[in-house]
Amino acid sequence: MSNFPTFTNIFKNYKSEVYFHTPKAMKNKIKTIIFDLGGVMLDLDLNSTIQAFTSLLNWRPTELDNLHFGNTFFQQYERGQINDQEFRSEIRLLSKNKISDDSIDKAWNTMLLQFPKNRIDVVIALKKRYSVMVLSNTNQIHSVKFNDLIAASTGYKSLDDVFDRLYYSHILKMRKPEPGIYQFVLNENRLAPEETLFLDDNKENLEAAGKLGIKTVHINHPNTIFETFKAWI
Repeated sequence: MSNFPTFTNIFKNYKSEVYFHTPKAMKNKIKTIIFDLGGVMLDLDLNSTIQAFTSLLNWRPTELDNLHFGNTFFQQYERGQINDQEFRSEIRLLSKNKISDDSIDKAWNTMLLQFPKNRIDVVIALKKRYSVMVLSNTNQIHSVKFNDLIAASTGYKSLDDVFDRLYYSHILKMRKPEPGIYQFVLNENRLAPEETLFLDDNKENLEAAGKLGIKTVHINHPNTIFETFKAWI
């Protein structure tokens, strides 16, 4: 495959943190690989969105940071319990100024940076032997932006061109680490947990998947994906 990353000496002293099983030992046992998006396939900068909303709403960064992680409407949006306009209305309630849909969407999408092509190359190479899927906590505004970013970064028109199946929390009405979201993916695709590998940057999400028997790898560095699969491709 052209432009595939060279693995030689990519890390000399770094080792990925792996839960439950060593990926190399699983090479011939795994049939399906499920990827998280943000922090795994997609580069994120959460501070950029905090700064963008700080400016938009005239709030202090600490106030907005606490709101994001503590306020229910963000999670409701990820569960698909409120739609785009309802989400934007909740944002507008935080400000005394009139804010356009476009301004809110732009600020919300600021955290989404790029899909590095070398990570996408890994997925395409794995796809020759394994079924590759996405399981992501996300929302409608972000999911639209994903396809813009994948086209800009790699030339593929959409994530559908890269992965076999895409599972988004706002479509499934569930979020990781709720057990039901993992079980749904297993059931719909008739997957055996012991033949399924899940990669995420969030330990809580991995632990929940592991309790169902799914094999897991913690992506705790942007390049862990290369070390994880260098013996698989």
